[in-house]
Amino acid sequence: MAVTPYGMEIVVRFGIRLNEFPNGSRYAHAIIRAIELTVAPIIPIEYVKIVENRDLGKKVSILMSSLVFVNASCAWISLFTPIVFYVDANNVYHHGNYYLVFCIINALEITIFICALLNHTKRYQSRNFVSLISIIIFLISGLAVSVGDKSICSTWLIVAIILLQFIMYYSDICLKVDALTSLFNRKSYENQLKRLDYATAIIILDANDFKKINDTYGHQIGDNMLKIIAKILLSTYRKYGYCYRIGGDEFCVILKPGIVEQFTRENPKQNVSVRIDAINQSFVDRLKMQCEEYPMLSAGVSKGYAIFAGLYDINANRPENKHYSLTSVKETVKLADERMYADKKLGKEIRKSLTE
Repeated sequence: MAVTPYGMEIVVRFGIRLNEFPNGSRYAHAIIRAIELTVAPIIPIEYVKIVENRDLGKKVSILMSSLVFVNASCAWISLFTPIVFYVDANNVYHHGNYYLVFCIINALEITIFICALLNHTKRYQSRNFVSLISIIIFLISGLAVSVGDKSICSTWLIVAIILLQFIMYYSDICLKVDALTSLFNRKSYENQLKRLDYATAIIILDANDFKKINDTYGHQIGDNMLKIIAKILLSTYRKYGYCYRIGGDEFCVILKPGIVEQFTRENPKQNVSVRIDAINQSFVDRLKMQCEEYPMLSAGVSKGYAIFAGLYDINANRPENKHYSLTSVKETVKLADERMYADKKLGKEIRKSLTE
């Protein structure tokens, strides 16, 4: 990336130091400030490209490029007339009468940047959402203070801090996410299991005959099928739980805190497992809808689940609920895995009988 907060920090520091120099450096000071103001709106564009992992759309590119051009024009014209800024005879930097133009352009660029971030966190199941909101609040508050008090020249410092926070946020997301499917990865899954202390369901899923897909159609097609399964998984379960890719063709869903209790409140007379079965069936139905376009998925996906009671058993008065595992998370995962393999065996026998 051509422009970073690290590189611009040198320019900003130099500009601040020039405030202390004698009058002879006034014009050099003004040029440094013009460079600083010109580059500021470019950085959000570069970071949006990183977040979206692609070139921006034509309309967005034209809009952002136009904003950058207008901002740069105002910054350099300010060397001769105080539009956005000026450096007085004592070599002190001041906001110009139309400094608000710079602020509005930056606000628009940063708004596009924030929208990209929100879309990014939604794509990754809204993990780290609180961190993202805190970044946005800090950004808006900092810029508001800078605009409200012209004696505070902290815009660049605020932007630099925000972008550094974004780098940490983005790096953390990358460490948690599977590169192929954009689901959470095995490490995230294992960390979540360690933190489980609430009532939840652990659903294990495994694609059937996936080796056959790779051997028949090639690994590229196989990877595309994994992406399709992951997309259906998210569309079905994202409302209720976190979705993981925990192996080559193996996936997992862990229900979010409060979901099991929610199912119980919505229908106290209905076994929680009935609701989970209905959600699982919705996944199966959506997968079947893709089989016409992708017949290699016709073997389906095997699934099995068990319900972990957490620190308490919400259905203690229902001993007939055999889906509960009250011993440990490890036993819950083992039970879900066993049921998934039982479902896989049954499906294989059914497919075999249909071909005979």
